[in-house]
Amino acid sequence: MKTRTFAALYSGIIFIALYLGSQIWPEQFALGFPALVDPIGFLKKFDYRGIIAGLGGLGLVLLLEWKLVGWERCGIKKALKASASTKRDIVTCLAYVFGIWNLIGYGATLGASFYLGKFIAQDHNFKILAAIPGDFPKAVATIFVAGFFEYWAHRWSHTFKPLWALHKYHHTATEMSVFSAHRNNPFSGPVMAVITTIPYSYLGGTLASFAWIGAIRIILDYVIHSEVQSSWGWVGRWLLVSPNAHRVHHSAHPKHFNSNFGFFLIFWDRVFGTYNGDTHVKEFGAPDKVFNQTSLTEEMAESLYRAFRPSRSD
Repeated sequence: MKTRTFAALYSGIIFIALYLGSQIWPEQFALGFPALVDPIGFLKKFDYRGIIAGLGGLGLVLLLEWKLVGWERCGIKKALKASASTKRDIVTCLAYVFGIWNLIGYGATLGASFYLGKFIAQDHNFKILAAIPGDFPKAVATIFVAGFFEYWAHRWSHTFKPLWALHKYHHTATEMSVFSAHRNNPFSGPVMAVITTIPYSYLGGTLASFAWIGAIRIILDYVIHSEVQSSWGWVGRWLLVSPNAHRVHHSAHPKHFNSNFGFFLIFWDRVFGTYNGDTHVKEFGAPDKVFNQTSLTEEMAESLYRAFRPSRSD
């Protein structure tokens, strides 16, 4: 099947997924059927707090980056004079912030990642995290457990071909920017959520705690994809993912491939032997003749097509 034909089918899949997502998570459906059917009623009940918080976090990191690296290298200037890669970063980032990517993901899985995690967390788990005495020890344990599952989800998305076919799109960014943090195929989100949320819930982690960890990680995600280049000393070498360590993860050089998988904790890379330093990297991207060359829809469709035909993904 040719890519353009699949792109048309992909658009139809997204249309259906958006509708299903609007039914599963109507209060976050910013652009879609409820707004078209009953725009006044929709505006009255719509909860904008998530979007405001998302835009606020994005704007805060963009201003911080401008202050730290100067105008010539900051993401705001990159947005004003955007390359083909950065244009895609901006579109996918805003799609995430406005909740569109999450809605597509929930729709595509019929809310499985959300409802299964919620079901397990309520009654069917080992309650190990809940049994830890004291709020601070419990919070620390929760962060490390969540980081453990996110580490393995990310690592598998590089080593298991169908998952890599979806995740590779994130790595086709040829320059790093704050907007690159959410350069993803919308269908990769629910896959990652299933791998991380369900086992986390089995250990007694709540969706609320996973959400606040996610909120912290989103801000860190913006920072480590920015032009702020720092190793953060021993903290970046042993605990948190630093911008330099994540730049190594995005490096175009083969010696850096499949390393530094931590989303916000570099600790698990140390434990499992995938830490690859925090050297200064200048060239980024996973070489591919399709991405950054055609339309965004065709590229997303190609990414999904390769997930079902993993032999097409290198």
